[in-house]
Amino acid sequence: AITSTAPAAADGTRNLTRTLLVGLLVLAAALPFLVGKSGFISNFTFLQMSLMIVYAIAVLGLNLLTGFNGQISLGHGAFFAVGAYTAAILIEQFGVNYWLTLPAAAVLCFVIGYLFGLPALRLEGHYLALATFGLPLSGDQWMYLVVLIVAVAMFWMARNLLNSRPGRAMVAIRDHTLAAGTMGIDTSRYKATVFGISALYVGIAGALHAIIFE
Repeated sequence: AITSTAPAAADGTRNLTRTLLVGLLVLAAALPFLVGKSGFISNFTFLQMSLMIVYAIAVLGLNLLTGFNGQISLGHGAFFAVGAYTAAILIEQFGVNYWLTLPAAAVLCFVIGYLFGLPALRLEGHYLALATFGLPLSGDQWMYLVVLIVAVAMFWMARNLLNSRPGRAMVAIRDHTLAAGTMGIDTSRYKATVFGISALYVGIAGALHAIIFE
C-alpha cells in the first residue's frame, strides 16, 4: 500500500512555524534586556517599535471586520480616538492605573461599535511605575514590553475566535450572506458583534497609543 506523506509534511510545517513564532516572541520579549542597556538600540527605537505594534493591533481589528467578515468601514479611526481619549482622561483626571484603562476603553469601544454596527447592517457592500519592577530598563523599554504583551494576547484571542464556530460563521457571512442566513446563521447579530469586536481592538490600540505618550 502507498501511504501519503502529505499529512506528515503538513504537520512538520506547522510545528516548524509554531517553533519559529515562539522563538521570535521570546527574542522580542528579551530584546530590552539583551541590547537595551548597551545602547545598541536607542529608547527612540523602542518607542517606534511600540507604536508599530500598536498600529498592528488596530489593523488586526480592521482585518477582523473587513477581511474575515466582509464589512467595510471608513471611520475606524474614530474608535482609535475614543480609546485614546478614554485612557488619557482616566489617567489624567481620575488617576486610574494605566492597566485598567485598557478594559475600560475596550468595553466602551465595543458598545459604541456594536451600536454603530446595527444601523450599518442596512448598508451592504500613567506611565509605568518602574521602581516596583527593580529591573534596569528605561520607560520606553518597559512600554515596549507592555505593548508586546498586549499585542500577543490580542492576536491569540483573534486566532482562537477565527478558529471557532463563530469565526467560521463570520467567514461564511463574508463569502455569501444569503447562504449563511439559510444555514441558520443570524447574520445581523454576527455583523453587529464583529463590528463591536473590531472597534474593541482599535480602541485598545488607541488607549495604548495614549499611554505611550502620557
